[in-house]
Amino acid sequence: FDDYKSYGDSETNDVSFVLDNDRNLISFSSRFDLRELDTNFIQNAFSIAKSLDCIALDSRENLFEPSLENLIKNAQKSNAADFLKDPKKFLDNLS
Repeated sequence: FDDYKSYGDSETNDVSFVLDNDRNLISFSSRFDLRELDTNFIQNAFSIAKSLDCIALDSRENLFEPSLENLIKNAQKSNAADFLKDPKKFLDNLS
């Protein structure tokens, strides 16, 4: 049976791990609330990811090296950023 552990606040920033019965890492995921950047939390999560040889995957399925700089660059290309730039155009493109 897999062991699931989650740390942080699911409404803002959190990380979660899934371990198998032999305590091998199966999954590592994180979520960050970009409305109010908690750079310390993000840097700690990315430090863990790097130590596990993980790479980051954003909501558009772009892969990137886990760093605050790369996260900000990718966030600027996100659906949320597109919506904030031009809500009408974003909504028109959905249909």
